[in-house]
Amino acid sequence: MELLWTIKPTFALLDERLNKLNDIIDIGDKILIPSLSSVNCGKVQIHYIELDKSNGVVASDVPQKMKIFDLPEQQRYDNRQFVFDNKIIKSKSVGGQIIECLENGKKIWQFKHWAYLYTDIIEKNGCIIFGTDGMGSRLYCLDIQTGKILSETKTHFSGFYNYKGFNWHKENIVAYGKNSIIVINPFSGEILDEHKIPSEYPYRSFLQVINGYAYCCVLTNDNRPTIFCFALN
Repeated sequence: MELLWTIKPTFALLDERLNKLNDIIDIGDKILIPSLSSVNCGKVQIHYIELDKSNGVVASDVPQKMKIFDLPEQQRYDNRQFVFDNKIIKSKSVGGQIIECLENGKKIWQFKHWAYLYTDIIEKNGCIIFGTDGMGSRLYCLDIQTGKILSETKTHFSGFYNYKGFNWHKENIVAYGKNSIIVINPFSGEILDEHKIPSEYPYRSFLQVINGYAYCCVLTNDNRPTIFCFALN
């Protein structure tokens, strides 16, 4: 993983409460960073700032493009269910998180953890993969047949900052580690690559992977943001 550039935006970044729309858009040699937003009749207008992808130079501080979306509902991951063939995986918040697997209406296993589910639960190669939040932030891989933990990897508080699913790069997951960006093999739990982020940025905002590049926004104690761009191996 190679750090290509960092910028300290002079333009406003999109309010995190609109996280489902908080996407960077790749348009070839340029990227569009979501900036200002406005709401009108249930529609959200997102304005973008254009940057050069190779060096992060801002083409203009004036929003160049606009997209319109429906106003998203608040995303929650507790008390949900996911269906994989004849299995139903349910998540429940009960002083922590309970994940249970039902087959033909019968519970076949249960997994308990004191941190809360922070991602969708996905099925891949006979496993279920999910991430948890808070001081117990982890990436888990469980055998879908037995609920046995196949791997467990420590991540940073709210380490998966994507809200739509995981940040995949090839067959691996990109997430926040402690003062770092990490690339994890979700099946073995091995950290394949890591790049440190200076300790002056203790808070995390968006993290997004597009076409082999990882973009992340981190904040100082007084909420001043910096955007980092990494080329992934």
